[in-house]
Amino acid sequence: MVEVMRERKIDILGLCETRFKGKTDKKIHNDYRLLCSGRDNGRHGVGFIVNPDIAKFIDTIEQIDERIICIWIKLKEGGLSLVQIYAPQQGRTAVEKEEFYRKLQ
Repeated sequence: MVEVMRERKIDILGLCETRFKGKTDKKIHNDYRLLCSGRDNGRHGVGFIVNPDIAKFIDTIEQIDERIICIWIKLKEGGLSLVQIYAPQQGRTAVEKEEFYRKLQ
């Protein structure tokens, strides 16, 4: 995935269905940074892969649950907030959907 990002000049890539267990923050291929938020049972999961030149400016990571992750990047003038989500799909309960949107707010 990192090689495709480099070829296509993608600095930040949002991920869904990562299926990683728990919270992940580690360097991967060519010092790109993998940030993920998942469940202990390996269901769902969201995350980002970030170019090392951008990753050094990450100020805050908020791994809310297996469906929502946020990162804040410091810029010269202000900052940038990125949110990656994996919303409950058709067939999930109304309660699960309501809980997701409550957390997203």
